Amino acid sequence: MKTVLLVLFFAMFSPLHAEVASDVTVSVETPHPGFVLKILRVDRSETGLTVLAEATLPNPDQMYPSVISSASATAIIQGKGGPAKLYLLNRRWGWGDDPVVKNEAEYVKAIGTATPVPFKQE
Repeated sequence: MKTVLLVLFFAMFSPLHAEVASDVTVSVETPHPGFVLKILRVDRSETGLTVLAEATLPNPDQMYPSVISSASATAIIQGKGGPAKLYLLNRRWGWGDDPVVKNEAEYVKAIGTATPVPFKQE
């Protein structure tokens, strides 16, 4: 009886039964390498994952070379990951295909029915 309970205990708490953590990475081209991409929100809908992120300058008083660069950010979520559609908050340059939103309320309206996903940013 003790052996059966012990086996059952290990089966319930083994890594096979734990929910899988997935990385969700988004990136965007920026006008210079000073921009940092910060994920503000991750949501899951029928069509997949959506991410609200903001590109911010680490130090506005510092000078940066004018060269097209890439900024990226990764969030760790519980459950299945996959490709994510990026919504960028307050983009400060005039190119790129990612939808731009002015605030979080506009983002929520754009994605429709979706469930917020808890995340941890790397």
